[in-house]
Formats: sequence, C-alpha cells, structure tokens
Amino acid sequence: AFDILEYRVEGNTALPAPAIEAAVYPHLGPGRSLRDVEAARVALDQAYKEAGFLTVDVLLPQQKVEGGVVRLQVIEGRVEDRRVSGNRYTLRSEVRAGTPSLAEGSVPNFNDMQQELAGLASGADRQVTPLLRPGGAPGTFDVELVVEDRLPLHASVTLNNNRTPDTAPGRLEASLRYDNLFQRRHSAGLSWIVARRRSEVDVLVGNYSLPLADRGWSLALYGVRSNSDIEAIGSGTSTTGRGVTLGARLVRAFDPFAGGRLRHNLSFGLDYKDFDETTDLLGADRSRRSISYAAGALQYSLARPNDAGPAWKIGAGVGLGLRGLLQRRIDCDGVQLDPFECKRAGASASFAVFKADADLNLPLPGRWSLAARLGGQGASQPLISNEQIAAGGAETVRGYLDAEQLGDYGATGRLELVSPPFLRESLDGGRMQFFGFYDAARLGLVDPLPGQDSRWTLASAGLGLRLTGWHGLKATAAAGRTLRPGARTGDGRTRWHLAVTHEF
Repeated sequence: AFDILEYRVEGNTALPAPAIEAAVYPHLGPGRSLRDVEAARVALDQAYKEAGFLTVDVLLPQQKVEGGVVRLQVIEGRVEDRRVSGNRYTLRSEVRAGTPSLAEGSVPNFNDMQQELAGLASGADRQVTPLLRPGGAPGTFDVELVVEDRLPLHASVTLNNNRTPDTAPGRLEASLRYDNLFQRRHSAGLSWIVARRRSEVDVLVGNYSLPLADRGWSLALYGVRSNSDIEAIGSGTSTTGRGVTLGARLVRAFDPFAGGRLRHNLSFGLDYKDFDETTDLLGADRSRRSISYAAGALQYSLARPNDAGPAWKIGAGVGLGLRGLLQRRIDCDGVQLDPFECKRAGASASFAVFKADADLNLPLPGRWSLAARLGGQGASQPLISNEQIAAGGAETVRGYLDAEQLGDYGATGRLELVSPPFLRESLDGGRMQFFGFYDAARLGLVDPLPGQDSRWTLASAGLGLRLTGWHGLKATAAAGRTLRPGARTGDGRTRWHLAVTHEF
C-alpha cells in the first residue's frame, strides 16, 4: 500500500480542471493500491467520454510513485483532415462552417457534433453523416462529412369540402416553398386558398424566414391578403377577416434539454392588420366598418418529439393591442369614437388576448393510439370579431361549418382513438387507419349586451378513415354527428369532412 496525494494529469487540453478533480478525488488518500490507481484512470476516462470527447484515452504510464504523486497520461485524438462529399444543393463551406467541433487540429466533442449535425439537417432534404478514418500521423484521424441532399423545393395541393357560413362547400389549397435560398438556409413560401366561387374565399399567404447570425435565432416575415370574412382554415393564420395582415417574428430555438428529449422555443413580434368592411355582422360586432391596428405577440412552446414514448407539445402566448401606435377616432354614425368602440361596444385597441394549446399522442397496447388536442383563449375585454376564437369545422369541432361560432374566450378540444395501421403491404409503406373521435368547444362573450346570447357549447362524435405516406398522398374522410345545436347547424346533424392532399 502507498499514499496518493496527487494525480498529475499530463496532455490534457479538452477537459476543464474541476471535471478532472471531481473524477480522481475519490481515489486520493493514504493506504492506496494499484487497484485505486486503475479506478482513477477509468473514472477520468469515463469523464472524458461523458463530456463528449470520445477520441480521448487515459493511460497509466510506467512510473515509480514518489512523494505521493501518480501520473496519468492523456492521449487526445485530433482531427487531421476534414472533407465534405456527396453535396449537390449544399455548399461545402456551409457544412464546414456548421461543424466547428470537427475543425482541423481540434479534439472533437461528439455531443457538440451531434447538435451541429442536427442543425445542418433540413428534414428529408438534407442529412449529414460523419465517417472517421485513421489519419496520416499517429493519434490523428480524418473526417469525411457525407451529405445526402435533394432539391429543397416543396409543393402541395389539397382539395377539401370545407365551407364557412354563407359559402358553398369546396376549397383548393396550393402551396410552394423553397428552403435554401442563396445557399443560406433562407426559406420562402407562398400559399393560395380559393373557393369554387373566388368571390367567397380567396386568400394569399406569403412568408419568408432566415437564420440570424447568432445560433438559434431566426426572423420570420409574413403577409396575408384575404377576401374572406371568416378565417380560411389552412391559411396558417389566427386572424379572421377580409383585408391585409403583415407580421414579423423573432424566433429563438433553444438547445434541447433532458438528454435531448425536450425542445423549446420562444417567439415575439409585431402585426399590422388592416381589415376591410365586412359583408355581414360577425361575432358580437355591431358595425361592418373597416378597421386597422397594430398588435404585439409573444409565444412559448415546449415539445417532446415522437420516439418510443408519448409525444406531446404545449404552448402559451399573449397578444396585445398597441393602441398608441395607430390611435385615432372616426365618425361612427355621427359620433366620434375609437374604431374598436364603433365596431363593438366596450372594445378598444388596448386589448389583451391569452392563448394556450396542448397536443398529445399516446401509444396504447396492440398498436392502438390516443390523440388529444386542447386549445383555449382568454380575453381582457370585449373583442372585435377579427380577434375572437372560432369553433366548428374540420380543425376544431367536426360536424359543424368552419368557424360557425365566435367568442371572446373559450376552449376547444378533441379526442381520437386511432386503430393500428392496415393494408401496409398493399399500400407500399402507406398507413391506412380508422379512428373514432369526440370534439367539443365552449365559447363565451365578455360583457355581453342585455338580451345577447353569451355562451355556446358545440359537441360532436363520429368515425373516420385516414391515409398517410402513400407516394406523397394523404387523405381523410370523417363523419361527425352534432350533439348540440350551433349557430347554423342543428342538433343530430351529420356532416362529412373530406380532404385529399398530394405533396411533392
């Protein structure tokens, strides 16, 4: 036995001193043996591996222990050469810049490398795989970054039988998106939603997003031009009304945590909304007049991606009317009023809207699954129809017309019991599944006028069939039977919701 007063670690440049001390400290002290020295070596080697330095080895050189000092030798495997191959639509310089942990001469941290490769990946358009080979010099290795990419151009066409009140059924939705403009990962997209009669629904949505210099930050810009009084389901916007909406969002995607299982992001920005005069009174409005205003938005989301366990996502946000930016008064039937007050009694441009949503996909025995969705909104005051929550239709409560009911506050929810996939061999990898569902919504008004209806409940149940993943084709057929009367749909009515989408 011998005393060990110090472990002298030689050759280290990667691991910070506190981590080294924490690894070897339990193996210091009097009356130690070679078994303790080996345990210290293993503990230090494990500390490197857990920190992500997989090319580092800890050795015990031949020595004579003098003065209670034991030497441990660290051999750091370094990158000698880095090459990029296989790229067709991606610049080699982008791949190199995106993998600083694999720079020549560095000791690679594989934890950082995994995050960098995930950042370079762009869905199904691009994947980067590292291949390691021994280098020309001892203790070095070469890295080849093999890129599998394809043209980042995407398009889709959807036909469905959606309809809002006072419009004919049938919508065509077309979208086009390019995801790597200028080889800088800029994304530009355009979507168009139109009814059989263009005078009823004609919505154009444009968006542009780009990553910013700081890692994790991006800027998204968008604009919507709509001739529809009611939000066109599928437009990707949460604003109801005919007119123009322009918006900008700063998005911060944070690093995953909980072992990479949880992802979260924060976004905030501004919207400018200029709505035309409506053809009918909507929601609790008392005027069809045009209106323009500015609003701020803040949103946070947290998600657990789909893996062996349940997948879920939750989000919460707030929207604030910015009265001071566009404050004015208008003639409202001979009286000078705030445009919001003219449109609805008690409304003002300094409104606050609180929103929350949650999604859950839970695997069940026998390859069944349960899908649940909740969404809600609260309001600080009476809202004009453009800011109200809508319920009814294929996206909220099936069996009713799209956006059949509007409210200042409320919640929508749905439950789906989904069967195991069948006909997979016949569908060449596609998935055909039956599902049963129950949908519900509860909406209300803030400060209703005397005699005005102020609370509504929608509910439905039904069955459906869903096809996904078959040569880019998706299709859904669902029949919902109403359990409560709505503004336009009676109790006990059955309505089919049909949609076919082709993505390419």
